[in-house]
Amino acid sequence: MASMSDAECLDRYSRRARNFAVDALTAEVAGAFGREGIETLVLKGPVLARWLYPGQVRPYFDSDLMVAPQNRSRAVGVLERLGFVEYCPWIPSPACLEPGGTPFSRSGGMVDLH
Repeated sequence: MASMSDAECLDRYSRRARNFAVDALTAEVAGAFGREGIETLVLKGPVLARWLYPGQVRPYFDSDLMVAPQNRSRAVGVLERLGFVEYCPWIPSPACLEPGGTPFSRSGGMVDLH
């Protein structure tokens, strides 16, 4: 196997660091949902990445969490208590037009609630 250049190593570690930050955010939000009795399905993360892309470090930039429709308003309340705001409720953009998900943001961290 060829060795990686310094730039390739830096890029790989940067992707891992970004993914780790998203994973920590996912754990925080899913934990808060759980304490409220809201069951959550994590739609991406390290387990799925290892399963689907073995040996690769694929970047992801937001946390995708699914809750039952009857728990959605409670989940939004939890996100708001954690300091999240709906990312773009007033301006249509590609991130906001994805069917089924609503993006929420807090200090650069993104949660897409499905």
